[in-house]
Amino acid sequence: MPEYTLSTFTTAGAQAFNPTGVLTDVANTLGLSQAIVIPPNASLIVTSGQCGFKENTDSFPADINEEVMLAFANAERTLKEAGVADGWKQVYQLTTYAPSLDDEWLAAVQAAKEKHLGLNRPAWTGVTVPSLYGGARLEMTIYAFVPAAGGRASSERL
Repeated sequence: MPEYTLSTFTTAGAQAFNPTGVLTDVANTLGLSQAIVIPPNASLIVTSGQCGFKENTDSFPADINEEVMLAFANAERTLKEAGVADGWKQVYQLTTYAPSLDDEWLAAVQAAKEKHLGLNRPAWTGVTVPSLYGGARLEMTIYAFVPAAGGRASSERL
């Protein structure tokens, strides 16, 4: 049986795993988990691509930091509307799309991650693409879960 490290992500019974060695090192560096196991009978939620639209418009801020923060805030609103009461705490997988992964983009995403995800470490895949809708610099597809009735949900951010 392979060796692994169980991460601290256990919200509502989900468990994160990182194989020992370089994969744990990468997970720790990037603040993600290599694999997530969702509890039985949980409801799964998938969002469409979430972007940093300004309120009541389909335009994006000029500032990358503001755009990324809006994308994370818009995503949380979408999750809560879909019944994910704990928002980002219940996210187990995230795919981000960006035309560039330059230092400015990475710093903006890191700041938003720290603010919205806390210690939650979902599985995370980042993809560069030639362009995004309307010139967006970030789009995210988010996978979350709601525990089955009677399931344990944490009230603290991991």
